[in-house]
Amino acid sequence: MPVGRFVLDVHGEARDTWPASDALCAALQIINHLQDCAKDYQALDRVYIPLDALSASGASVEGLKESQASPALRNCLRGLVVRTSALLNESHGLEAKVSDTRLALEISVIQSLASQLLAMLMVRDPLIDRVHLTKPEALAAALSGGGRAILRRLLRTVAPTERYQTP
Repeated sequence: MPVGRFVLDVHGEARDTWPASDALCAALQIINHLQDCAKDYQALDRVYIPLDALSASGASVEGLKESQASPALRNCLRGLVVRTSALLNESHGLEAKVSDTRLALEISVIQSLASQLLAMLMVRDPLIDRVHLTKPEALAAALSGGGRAILRRLLRTVAPTERYQTP
């Protein structure tokens, strides 16, 4: 979160953008941990999945060593994806609050990429499936996010009276 706040400060953005930025940064970090949960455990002996979430779903840390996720572990991961999606949703007003157009575009692209990764995490098993965007998938998500941001910026600059005037 400090990095997001620092970027906003460097661009001269208001501090009321911090909560949405914090939500985006937290969502991105969680996505990273969910994508690599098996690799982090097997290679680094690190577990970033909350133990209470594992326990509540009937899963265990040792399940991260398996060749594929058990139904209990998949249920746990899906629950974390749902919670992370809520965090990402909290960040959706950020782009509109940011006055710097390039930064707003970047935020929208990042949100689009994160949304695509969460959709993948909902259906893929990170113990056996690659849960990373391919270059074409990343490009499509980036173009979608950037295009939405540009369109919103353009519509925002058109005065309301100009939008609804009839010839």
